[in-house]
Amino acid sequence: MKNYTKALLMIPKIRFLLVFLGTFIILAGCKKDEESTPTFSQVMFIHAIPDVGPMDLFIDESSASSNIGFGSATEYHEVPAGNHRITATLAASINEKVNTSHAFDGDKKFSVVAFNTNAQPQSIVIPDTVATPASGKFWVRYINLSPASNNASYVIRVDGSTALFEFGTRSYKTASNYREYDAGAYTFNAVNINAATSSNAATTGEISFEGGKIYTLVLTGTESGTAPLNLQLTAVANK
Repeated sequence: MKNYTKALLMIPKIRFLLVFLGTFIILAGCKKDEESTPTFSQVMFIHAIPDVGPMDLFIDESSASSNIGFGSATEYHEVPAGNHRITATLAASINEKVNTSHAFDGDKKFSVVAFNTNAQPQSIVIPDTVATPASGKFWVRYINLSPASNNASYVIRVDGSTALFEFGTRSYKTASNYREYDAGAYTFNAVNINAATSSNAATTGEISFEGGKIYTLVLTGTESGTAPLNLQLTAVANK
């Protein structure tokens, strides 16, 4: 009788242990699922060094893109969120022009931009948008990479517009927000607002901008520089 009574008294304890163990297993499984679902970043490379030929891109020493010409960009490369080394060499060469490491946040897009000169190459990482333009619209931003513009003396003007501050004033090595335009042909100009006359110092020439796409205007070189280090305004399309 005593043993039977003890067994009855043990039943609530056993039930409690079973519930506790079941809850622990479920929570542990959920935690494992969370830890096993990594997030990813999207990384694009822009070649903006005027006097450097085509380059090859490596991410963590693995080949990512090849033969990237000045004024062009790669497609976005997906990488696990976290720290990654970005290297760019002259095409089919081990001559490095970019060698940088950056911590990329998950579920975001970034542009790694190589700029300045062959003798003193530099790079910066700029966050991109993860959104997309509406149908019939395109987005464009402006990056000031002209070493002579530390005082933000250059602004962007669209042909046919009297507005001088389409993207505001941008200091050296900074990017503007995106602006939206109707798809179509446009000419963007860099204007030196400190000059005696507000004339165009550099221009993209007329370009057909496609709806649903994103572009970056990159200002490189200087007004006193000789080609290819003269002041240039290049429109780079995101791929």
